[in-house]
Amino acid sequence: MDDGEVWFEYAAVQLLSGDRNGYRQTCAEMLKRCQLQLPEMRPYHVARSCTLAPEAVPDLARVKQLSDGELMNKAAAFWSLTEQGALYYRAGRYLEAPSLLEQSLRAEPKPGAAVLNWLWLSLACRKLGRSDEARRWIDEADNWLAHCGTELPAGANAIGLHLHNWLEAHVLRRELASIIRGGAIERPSP
Repeated sequence: MDDGEVWFEYAAVQLLSGDRNGYRQTCAEMLKRCQLQLPEMRPYHVARSCTLAPEAVPDLARVKQLSDGELMNKAAAFWSLTEQGALYYRAGRYLEAPSLLEQSLRAEPKPGAAVLNWLWLSLACRKLGRSDEARRWIDEADNWLAHCGTELPAGANAIGLHLHNWLEAHVLRRELASIIRGGAIERPSP
C-alpha cells in the first residue's frame, strides 16, 4: 500500500464489493497522506479515488485544491481533463463538466479511455436534464463494455484500457444503474 495506484485500486474494489464505509475511510487516509506530502501519494490518485462515488470525503474542495497543480500542469492530457470533469461533476458544477469530458474524448478517443468520459457525460447530462444525450452516452458505454465481457480484455493497452479505467468504468456504470429507474436502463419505446 505504498503506491497511490494501489490505493486507487483498493478504493474501487471496496465500492464494487459494496463497502462504502471502507471506501470513505480509504479516501480519508489517502487525503491525509497527500496533505503530509508523502511521495507515494500523488494528488491525482487522491482526486481520482475521491471522485469514484459521491460524498467520499467531507471536503471535496480540499481534494481539488491539492490536485489542481498536477491537473493544470497536464491540462491537455486526456486523464487530466477527465479528472477535472469528474471533480466538477462531484462538486455539483454540472454545467462545467461536459466541456472538459468532451475535450478529453478528443484528446484520447481510444475506447478504453473514452468509456470513462462516456459514463461521466451520461451522469452530467442526466443532472442537466438532457436525457436523450445521457442515453446516447450510456448506450455507447454499455455497447463497448458488453463487447469486452466481464473480464479485463487481453491486449487492453492497445485499446487504451488500463486496469484503473476498467475499475472506474464498472464503478460508474453501477452508479448509473442505481439512479436510472431503480437499476434498469431507460430505453425509448419503439
